Amino acid sequence: AGVRKKVEFINMDAHALQFQDGYFDIIICAYVISHLGRYRDSVLKEVCRTLKVGGRLAVVDNIRDLTYVLLSTPHMFLWSYLRGKKAKYLTKEFWREIISECSFTLQSYARRPGIVKLVANK
Repeated sequence: AGVRKKVEFINMDAHALQFQDGYFDIIICAYVISHLGRYRDSVLKEVCRTLKVGGRLAVVDNIRDLTYVLLSTPHMFLWSYLRGKKAKYLTKEFWREIISECSFTLQSYARRPGIVKLVANK
């Protein structure tokens, strides 16, 4: 049997999801948020909109901390620095602000070198 009959994959823009409000019980963002660039805010608004009250948001993503700097090639770090890309959006404070704006409750937050994991309920 497997999951093929239980799962449907749909391709659409994450910053303009075609799902009704409160559609999902759980939303998982695995290594997505740090790659959204200028669409980050609109995608996060869609996450807030489409998650049911009582639903759960799970996020795993990269953190641009000292580990990131040391492991990055120098030209990548310099390019990010010169373009004004800052690590603030991957900090705990950033996530607290987003969670608060979306009326979520932070259930867990863990930070390891280069990675953040969090779970929040709506």
